[in-house]
Amino acid sequence: MHGCEGEILKYGDDVFQSVTVFPPFSSSKRLPWFIYIHGGAWVDPNQDKTMGYSLIQNTVPNEWGAASINYRLSPSVQHPTHLQDIFDAIAMISRLYNVSNFLIVGHSAGACLALQFLKKISEFSQSYDTNLQIPEISAIVCVEGIYDLVELYSEYPNYLYFIEKAFGDCHEDWRRASPCHFDWDKIRQFSQAKIFLVQSLQDELLSMRQVLLMKEILQSGGCDCEFHTINGGSHDETVQSEALASLFQRLIKES
Repeated sequence: MHGCEGEILKYGDDVFQSVTVFPPFSSSKRLPWFIYIHGGAWVDPNQDKTMGYSLIQNTVPNEWGAASINYRLSPSVQHPTHLQDIFDAIAMISRLYNVSNFLIVGHSAGACLALQFLKKISEFSQSYDTNLQIPEISAIVCVEGIYDLVELYSEYPNYLYFIEKAFGDCHEDWRRASPCHFDWDKIRQFSQAKIFLVQSLQDELLSMRQVLLMKEILQSGGCDCEFHTINGGSHDETVQSEALASLFQRLIKES
């Protein structure tokens, strides 16, 4: 597994605009990169890029590069600033390293950001922006993700505190930002990335409602989608679980 020591790089002036990179052993050829985006409901400073380190060190082979991203949090910023930070971090990695393709992993709010990122770069492609040079995304793995903010509020009214901090108080803005409401047929024309949806059966913060909605939307949009349930423990334990590491080891071997 990945034995390189991580190096912290800055992609902006804010303290949260940093990424820890684990470069591949070889830099002379184009190689896959594993990208981790942490959760924390867009607001929790205790959830950061360190959450991805054990997954990288236990599952990512030395021949790959890997990175775990920090981004600015609400209420200091609101959507789409979190997404812009993810974009800027991945664009920096694309410039600095010889990347063949990305496998992007997002947990909770990070899963939402990963799918928002795919939509963002598909829109750049459709506008023929020649300055955009992001390598292919081969797969996105969404672990215990938030996919529909309106439905999330309907199921968990007490989550309003972080939804409004991150997205404001307009429900239409929530809908537009939610992956369940993206035009997946249009995104699929840009990218053939396979999307994996992973949910721990012991998750106490999110029921199966979010992931089943997303699964239905992706399948109806013709996307290549695979759904897994695992015994990963509680919401915050799942990223560190043996069950998730085992699933990733299989996905990486097949990629």
